[in-house]
Amino acid sequence: MTLVELMISMLILALVCIAWLEIIGVQSARKEARRREAVERLSGIMDAFMYERRTSSPSPGSYAFTLDGNSLAFKKDANTNVVHSVFDSNVSSIGYQLCVAYTAALPERQKFANWEDDLYKCRWLVGRLYDRIGTLADAGQPFFTLPVCLMVMEE
Repeated sequence: MTLVELMISMLILALVCIAWLEIIGVQSARKEARRREAVERLSGIMDAFMYERRTSSPSPGSYAFTLDGNSLAFKKDANTNVVHSVFDSNVSSIGYQLCVAYTAALPERQKFANWEDDLYKCRWLVGRLYDRIGTLADAGQPFFTLPVCLMVMEE
């Protein structure tokens, strides 16, 4: 066996190893880790939102957060079709949408936590996570939805 043959066989072996690593999903493990971290961040954002709005009832609509020093500040979002970034743009493209809505106005038309629509009027804080930021049309369907009942009033 010559040195050239050995180098060619090593190159082929390296290509096979690289292909094998892609097949077993090194990238998908990283993507899953980012998704899990995004879920944790979303729950923290929602906790901060509920803490900030504990003395007032938030009006229905979409909200976005900004970092104000060491704390989160929330502002009502005029455009309800925007999916905001959870991470810095160079880390991940995962996006979130945070909205306050009545049960009847939820796009999912779901009954969360077995509340009956005909008995209760419930205002929900709903956080959704998407694989892409931008608009709802670009982002597609959310991969995670977290609803929290903010207020229940008997009718």
